[in-house]
Amino acid sequence: MVTVEHWGKDVVTKLFLMLFLILSCQAMNSQKVTGNYTSIVKEGSKNLVQNINFKENGEFIYSSSSGHSDDLGKEGFGHYYIHKRNLKLDFDLTGSKRNSKNIINRKESIYDSIFVSFEVIEQRVDGNKPFGGGYFICNDKNVKAFFTDKDGKATIKLAKSNDEYTFTHFSIGLPQLSTLIKLDADYSIKMEIDSNEPNPIENEVMNFKIKKIKRNFIVLKKENGKKIKFVKRN
Repeated sequence: MVTVEHWGKDVVTKLFLMLFLILSCQAMNSQKVTGNYTSIVKEGSKNLVQNINFKENGEFIYSSSSGHSDDLGKEGFGHYYIHKRNLKLDFDLTGSKRNSKNIINRKESIYDSIFVSFEVIEQRVDGNKPFGGGYFICNDKNVKAFFTDKDGKATIKLAKSNDEYTFTHFSIGLPQLSTLIKLDADYSIKMEIDSNEPNPIENEVMNFKIKKIKRNFIVLKKENGKKIKFVKRN
């Protein structure tokens, strides 16, 4: 038999539990993640070092590298959002922060086919120089990968259309650079790529669950379930 006294105690206990959960959620939502954080994760035979700089204005800088000489690493800029226990990194600022650039010249064509010409230039302290030996991949799988010559040049012939294709240049020694064009004209594209830049993370979103926030570290859970501890450096 449940007495009035026991019933009252049960109600009070439930109220305290509800209050605790509400305050916990509010505390999580109100906590700010600012400053520089670093994680070191073992991936195969390499140690992947990741850095995230959370700024007060809601922007972040992300970088990762294995430290090997053949690894340019990755870098991205954007805005971060925290809602309840969710952290979203939106890499929407990377393009505006890069020194590498595309110089695109478009020429109208009356033919059913178009020609897209590429020239890859390496930006160097001692002067820009042609960079050969790289290759291009298109986001349309029907377009096969194609290589540049020793002078960093390549030309591809495509059917004229209103489709938009993205071409990305890959090579050893230079970061990736992409360009988006509409296949309605001939193009001459000069890619000036800064050899000192890491590979960019552009137009991507990373989502994490915040498992723990402490004064000197945070624990994030990736979408694949893997947990990563980031230690605050300052």
